[in-house]
Amino acid sequence: PTMPPIRILIVNPNTTASMTELLRPLVERVLASLPSTTCDFFTAPVAPSGTLDPGALPSINSPDDAILSAKYCFPFLESTLPSYDGILVACYSEHPLVRMFGELLARTEKQDGRRRYVIGIFEASVLASLTLLAQIPGTPDSTFAIVSTGAVWGSALSSAVQSFTGGAARFASCETTGLSASELHSMPPEAVRQAMVDATARLMENRTVKVICLGCAGMAGLEAAVREGAARVLGERKGGEVRVVDGVVAGVSWLVAACSAGF
Repeated sequence: PTMPPIRILIVNPNTTASMTELLRPLVERVLASLPSTTCDFFTAPVAPSGTLDPGALPSINSPDDAILSAKYCFPFLESTLPSYDGILVACYSEHPLVRMFGELLARTEKQDGRRRYVIGIFEASVLASLTLLAQIPGTPDSTFAIVSTGAVWGSALSSAVQSFTGGAARFASCETTGLSASELHSMPPEAVRQAMVDATARLMENRTVKVICLGCAGMAGLEAAVREGAARVLGERKGGEVRVVDGVVAGVSWLVAACSAGF
């Protein structure tokens, strides 16, 4: 039988619309061969003029920011979420909206019997990385790592991996560029590229790393810098073998699969 249409919502919980637009070509690439799947985008609204809401953030630069943005965004989305089959939270963190949306959709499923799915780009990238590691022959000690933005994310994301996986024996470390998500697009491109190359090179000093996650939604399009950093340490051939996982691509792919399978 023909699969019913799938509706996906991409949630950017910061107020930077340009960051949301950066995600569109990634999503369109995944959905290009799936005409029955449609996708909408949400960007956190800018706080009205003259008001100040601590959750209306142009960039989410810490776990505390993630909590504030979740409280701010949830009321805008609460009534519309049940109209979607899958929701992707496009903030690379242990973002509270994943749990909040999941609880809401679980209550809705009890009412109408319809299954819906939610995942964050962090969780999706970890799942994709572990799957890729299972495909690498002869390297049972191979690991994945994360390259992220500000220094606070080094320990925060390492703890998040431990929490999400229950141990993370295949996780190496998280290295950061020192840039915020917004600076990835406001700073000169060469400075951003160099920061990504250097952070990746530091990660690759651990020769067990075979998969690297882009630890920020704003890193879309910076895969080449990651590969350059890997090649600096490993050489062109071995550096080219390192897999680079974009959490947005991984998340949309996971949602399509889950919605189609009805897990």
